[in-house]
Amino acid sequence: MIFYKYQGAGNDFILVEDEGVCGYVSHLCDRHFGIGADGVIVLEPSVDCDIRMRIFNSDGGEASMCGNALRCVVLHLQKEIVSIETAAGNCFGKIVDGAILATLPYVKEEVEPYILDDNRKGYLIDTGVYHLIIFEEVDFDTPDFEEDARKIRFDKRFGKSGVNVSYIMEAGDILIRTYERGVEKETLACGTAAAAAAFLVRKNDKKERFEYTVYPVSKKTLKFTFDEDDRIWMEGPASLVFKGKMAMENTYEIEGSVL
Repeated sequence: MIFYKYQGAGNDFILVEDEGVCGYVSHLCDRHFGIGADGVIVLEPSVDCDIRMRIFNSDGGEASMCGNALRCVVLHLQKEIVSIETAAGNCFGKIVDGAILATLPYVKEEVEPYILDDNRKGYLIDTGVYHLIIFEEVDFDTPDFEEDARKIRFDKRFGKSGVNVSYIMEAGDILIRTYERGVEKETLACGTAAAAAAFLVRKNDKKERFEYTVYPVSKKTLKFTFDEDDRIWMEGPASLVFKGKMAMENTYEIEGSVL
C-alpha cells in the first residue's frame, strides 16, 4: 500500500487512502520502529464533500480536527478549491498563487475562563478540538514547558479526554507553544491551537485587525484572516516529504525515497 509523508509547519503526518491502517496507527507513528509522525491522515469518500478526512493522533486515538493536516490534504488533492468533510464539520481549502489556505469549521469560546491552581487564567477555545490558551511569557528554549503543560492537560476538570494546552504571548506576532494530547508532548506546530490563539487575541484586540500571524516553535508562520462572515481562514506551509510502500504484515517493511 502506498503512503505519503507530509508536514505542515513542522507538524508531520502519514497520509493514506485505506482505512485498513486505523488499527496500526501507533506503530506507524513510532519514530524508531515505524515511519514516524505526529499522526495519520486517512482519506475516504464523502457524500457531501469532495473527500472525507479522518485524523488519528500518534497514540492511535481519533481526533475530530487538525488544522495542519487539513492543509496537507489540500496540497495532496491539488485542486484549486476543495471541500473536506471532518468529524468537526465541513471545511474548504484552496491553493492561490502557491499559498495553501483552509477554513476551520468553527471557532468558539467557553463563557468563563478557568482559574488554574497558580491563579492564572486559562481560556477554553473550541476549534474542532479543545484548546486551553494561557497568556504567558513564551520562551522557546525553556525546558520545563512540557512538564508544566502536562499537569494542566490531565486536569480532572477537562474530563477523561483532557485538553490541549498552549502558552501564548503577543510580541508583534503571536508566539505560541503547544502541548498536544494524543501526541503527549510539545509539537513543533498545531494549526487548531494557533487558530484558537488568533481568535482569542482578536477578541481582546481594540485595533480590530483582520489578519494575525502566529509564530510556533517550528518558526514556520501561520496566518489567520477573518472574512466578512467572521469565518477564519488559515494560511501556512505544507509539503510532501516522501512517499513509500508498506508491506502490511505483522511488521511494516518500508521502501521509500526522498522526492
